Amino acid sequence: MVDGANYKSRGYTATLPAHVQVRKTIDTMATLKDGHDIRSWSATARKELTASSDVDVMNQQGDIIGTAPKLGLVVVSRVFRAHLEAHPDVQQVKVSSPSIDEQAVGVLLAWVKSILRTGGKFGVGVPGSPTQLIKIRHAAHKLGMEQYVRHFQKVYKDGLRTRYPLPDECDLIERLAVGPVDDMVTSVGERLAYLRRRGEFDAASIAALAEFIKTHPMIQKAVLDADLRAAHVRQT
Repeated sequence: MVDGANYKSRGYTATLPAHVQVRKTIDTMATLKDGHDIRSWSATARKELTASSDVDVMNQQGDIIGTAPKLGLVVVSRVFRAHLEAHPDVQQVKVSSPSIDEQAVGVLLAWVKSILRTGGKFGVGVPGSPTQLIKIRHAAHKLGMEQYVRHFQKVYKDGLRTRYPLPDECDLIERLAVGPVDDMVTSVGERLAYLRRRGEFDAASIAALAEFIKTHPMIQKAVLDADLRAAHVRQT
């Protein structure tokens, strides 16, 4: 059963045992059109999700990063859903992956609580910092919430058109790549290749880039592929 100290009755769902609440929510996801996307749920249905107790999301040291309604996490996160389906009575969940940034998790949890309070269709808010954008996107993918940050990709790519991606940013985006082929890594490679072809780099910067890509195979492939595409275009 749900821990009485944290249990708040907000309707029929709140009267059910935790495992029934979780199962009922998963069944509803299967019934609703686009039920795996919280943005497709009505404001009333979202409010019902808040009837469950809150779950503390913790780091590896056991410190609380943030909280969110249990049933809200079941809907928005593939990873939390699997864990809570297997352990419906838990009141704490630990994020174990060392590559996930705590602040990024906090942003995602704040978005979960926000989307449950409204009938809005918005995804996770885009941060002003490219570094934070990369970290939040990575955390969302690791937690099975990638559909809510898909717009990050276009924002990041558009932003690259007017700036130089710095070495620390390039290192981070390779370390936090979301798959063997990552569109944001591709965008960085295209931008670096373009700047080099345009003569925007001096000799020292070109040498530094050559050294950098030796130890960053994904960026290296993205740069080389971009150069090959550019050469093909020139020949046609």
